[in-house]
Amino acid sequence: MTASTLGRRLAAAAGVVILPVLIGCGADRVQMRGTVTYDGNPIDNGTIVFVPDGGDSRPKTATRITDGKYEFEPNFGPLPGKYKVEITWDKKTGRKISTGDADSRDETKQVLPSQFNTQTTLTAEIKRGETTLDFHLPK
Repeated sequence: MTASTLGRRLAAAAGVVILPVLIGCGADRVQMRGTVTYDGNPIDNGTIVFVPDGGDSRPKTATRITDGKYEFEPNFGPLPGKYKVEITWDKKTGRKISTGDADSRDETKQVLPSQFNTQTTLTAEIKRGETTLDFHLPK
């Protein structure tokens, strides 16, 4: 057997081992959706982030909150496990700001207290299977 033949066989064998691992990465993720409110009002423009609790190697996972709802598509949600949950709300202030050209956009301000984001006290345990998880944050 020549060195090049041996190299091709080793590369093929490595591909057989690596491919199922890569394919399986999304398969364990949980498809999730839910609603998010603050003091009874739907968060209309925000973000929800699931940060692994416990220092393991699971990635943090985030998605947008629009009109009080969020959703992770299949293969893009969090992996099963315990998480800290960070929620932000970029609420419109009613003012417009310049974008540097002729256009302007709505000014927004993060309005949720820090116990829901930078110093979160929110937690969740994600289990296998499609999950609905709602967050009703008190004022």
